Amino acid sequence: MENIHAGCIALGPLGVLIRGSSGAGKSTLADCLVEAARAKGNFAEVVADDRTELVSRGGSLLAQATAPLAGLQEVYGLGICQRSGADGASGLSADAALTGERCVRVRMMCDLIPSDEMERLPDCESLSVEFLGVKVPRIFLPAGEMSVALQITRWGLRRFFPNSPDYV
Repeated sequence: MENIHAGCIALGPLGVLIRGSSGAGKSTLADCLVEAARAKGNFAEVVADDRTELVSRGGSLLAQATAPLAGLQEVYGLGICQRSGADGASGLSADAALTGERCVRVRMMCDLIPSDEMERLPDCESLSVEFLGVKVPRIFLPAGEMSVALQITRWGLRRFFPNSPDYV
């Protein structure tokens, strides 16, 4: 098991990790992506905010919120808030390998980075990351630019999962 500084959301059956430095907009991006997916009639939910527990099982990477932060989300300017729908009713799967009941299979990583560090044409090797021996696709998003981050995420999902519906 590995505990990382990242949020995690479920977009349909796809778990998406959102990593970035403090204040980069992880929680904001999670909210934007969840709302965009729901506006299209798709299931979407915040799984974890700020800290995510990962476990490798059967060649898959599973994620859930760390126990002390389960059901909570940091809202800039308001502090720590209880997420609506965080009462256990969920479309997320249960897995005994994790300490809680709500988990998702990680299918993609979003790294929020300063916009001046964004590469126009990133090399193929940088478009994946490995956790606990499991490699997942990775995209880079400009911190603080949510409309651009949403667009890149949409296209990243299309690139890595061409047979899936447009979740966002």
